[in-house]
Amino acid sequence: MEKIFYPITQRRLRADAHIRELTASVKLSHKSFIQPLFVDANFFDIFSFQLIYGNQKTVLSDINAVVVTESTAKKFFNTDDVVGKILQLDADPSYDKLGKPLVISGVVKDPPANSSLQFDLLFTFQFVRRVVIEALWSLF
Repeated sequence: MEKIFYPITQRRLRADAHIRELTASVKLSHKSFIQPLFVDANFFDIFSFQLIYGNQKTVLSDINAVVVTESTAKKFFNTDDVVGKILQLDADPSYDKLGKPLVISGVVKDPPANSSLQFDLLFTFQFVRRVVIEALWSLF
C-alpha cells in the first residue's frame, strides 16, 4: 500500500474587507475616502507586500497600530515617512474605546493593480473586535 503524505498548514491568516470605505482626515480641511483591510498580526509573514517603514514582526502587534500605503501617507502627510503620526478617522470610536489614538506603525508599498487584496490601510482584527464590533452592538 502506497503512503500518501498531506501537507500540514503551518500558519493561517484572516483578512477581511467587509467595511468597504471609511472617511479619514488628518486635518479638518482634508478628507478622503480610504479602503481598509482588517488582518491578523502575521500578515507580513504570509504576504510579500513590501514594508517601506516599520518592522515586519511588530508593525501590527499593537491594537491601535495602523499600517498605511505609500500613496495614503503622501495623500495625508505629503511624505511617506509617517511612522509615529496619529491618524484620525471620522466618527472614530477608537480613542473612546481604547483610551489612545490610532498610530501609524508602518508604511507599505501600494498593492500592485493585479493583486486581489486592495487596501489603503491595514488594521488588526484586535482593533475590529474591540472597537468596531462593540460600537455596532451598542446600536441595538
